[in-house]
Amino acid sequence: MSRTSVRPGHALAACVVAVAVLVLALVVPVGPARGIVAADHVAIGHTGQLGRFGGAVVEVTVTCRPGELVADLVVRVTQSSLTGSVDAGVSGSRSLTCDSVGHRVEVPIDGGTGPSFVAGAATVEVRLSLLDATTMDPLPQVVVTAVVRLLPAADVRVLRPLWRVGGGAVRVPLLLRCQMPWVGPSFTVDVSQRGGAIAGGTGGDAAITCDGRWHRMRVLVAPGSDQFSVGPTRVAVTLTVFAPIDLDPVAQARTTVNRWARTR
Repeated sequence: MSRTSVRPGHALAACVVAVAVLVLALVVPVGPARGIVAADHVAIGHTGQLGRFGGAVVEVTVTCRPGELVADLVVRVTQSSLTGSVDAGVSGSRSLTCDSVGHRVEVPIDGGTGPSFVAGAATVEVRLSLLDATTMDPLPQVVVTAVVRLLPAADVRVLRPLWRVGGGAVRVPLLLRCQMPWVGPSFTVDVSQRGGAIAGGTGGDAAITCDGRWHRMRVLVAPGSDQFSVGPTRVAVTLTVFAPIDLDPVAQARTTVNRWARTR
């Protein structure tokens, strides 16, 4: 399977709108379409993700039959926002094969220069225009709409318990998650007590695969001086992911929590 991919209220909300018509370089044949809303030709995936430069990436599966040609595939994503509105897009011709097999495509949506998409609910509308391969006459357009959940490109959580171990260090349990197709997740963990009087940190390669799944990790943090003790402890964690080709940073997840350091 191959994918085309890219980057990191209750008041009356303005609308963040972006339109993308995917120029397909790589198309993936799959089994039965897996989507929360599916028409005869189109299925929209349960979840999308935040992309580069404030954009988003959503998954669409297209199935067309022999004797049909794809004339156009338009994907529109809208999301409420308190920060303004944006309308951006790109168009091009299709290269989907009509063979009665579902072709799954990741569609990058450009967020433009306005407000960014955020993690949460978004509405995806797909319009598929088909032609009769013999007469080149247009066939009825397929229109499918679904509400999907946009996931952050990277996410991190600090678990319990926080253990104080030998030498006055603490062992921090983490849950890390990043989405395809991003690569090279790296992390930092900073631990402090007594308002920063005792502090230490570490970081490096997270050694996980960006596959949309949660991965457990335990990180040992030693203080720069003195020793960590049993008691209230502040933990700050970051997880950064990168683009697969240029290795530019895409997104960074951050969390800061208070935990109680224990001893066994």
